[in-house]
Amino acid sequence: MKVILKKLEKLEFLDVYRGFILLLALKVQKRLGNEVWIAVMIAITRKRQYKKVNFTQDEKDNILKLETVLFSVNISVEEFELLMALEANSNCEFYAGKDQNLEEVIQQLDTALPSELQGFKTPLRRLFYALDIWELSS
Repeated sequence: MKVILKKLEKLEFLDVYRGFILLLALKVQKRLGNEVWIAVMIAITRKRQYKKVNFTQDEKDNILKLETVLFSVNISVEEFELLMALEANSNCEFYAGKDQNLEEVIQQLDTALPSELQGFKTPLRRLFYALDIWELSS
């Protein structure tokens, strides 16, 4: 029972911050414009999902635009990345999942896909193939 209560407390804790993180993200999105915002979120998500240390050369222009917006409110790009990771983690906690990298997800697709979801296996494989192609070409 204590474990369940602790987990509920953690979910409530993360939920409180998730709303404010979302608000910050929306305000940043408004200042960057949709095209730059999408490029920034792809870069941040790619970096996290592929466990990369740096942004690619192609991503740096948009990250510099993000840095300019964040500088005015004394937030670094690294801090913004942490907030986005916390928001992603809180979504995973809320939906009882976990933030996994590409290799883990592909392995899970091959070994643990429930029988009722087997019809999704081919489209999911193609999704990962497309992401891999785009990752290698950037």
